[in-house]
Amino acid sequence: MGIFCDVMLFTCCLLVVSICFFVHAATSITLTFVLLAIAAYAVSLAPLTWILISEIFPLKIRGRAMSICTAVLWLSDFTLSYTFPILTQNIGEGWTFMLYVVVTALSAIFVWKLVPETRGKSLEEIEVYWHAKSKTHVK
Repeated sequence: MGIFCDVMLFTCCLLVVSICFFVHAATSITLTFVLLAIAAYAVSLAPLTWILISEIFPLKIRGRAMSICTAVLWLSDFTLSYTFPILTQNIGEGWTFMLYVVVTALSAIFVWKLVPETRGKSLEEIEVYWHAKSKTHVK
């Protein structure tokens, strides 16, 4: 539940950034919330991504699967960086950040509903959990 709260904090910071652009708030306020959003990301989605991809796959395919996930992650990072100036130019800063709010809110729901707590569990215990979970969804 802690990581869900962190992702929601990230979402809320992005929402405030978006509002700051809409109301033409002082630059210092906007910058403060951009920095808070970066800090919230650094303790939520950033480490969660790496932890999740290292725990979700069975040992026999973990190396290859993590390689594919890492490539997709870098491609996603490139896409975000490439589209940011295009979006801000075409729909404005406020709407660009509002789009990011929607994406991070969906991420928060994903974390809340689908990502189990793995603190204190071995990789073998986590693999057993995912294996059991996949069998219940196959039926």
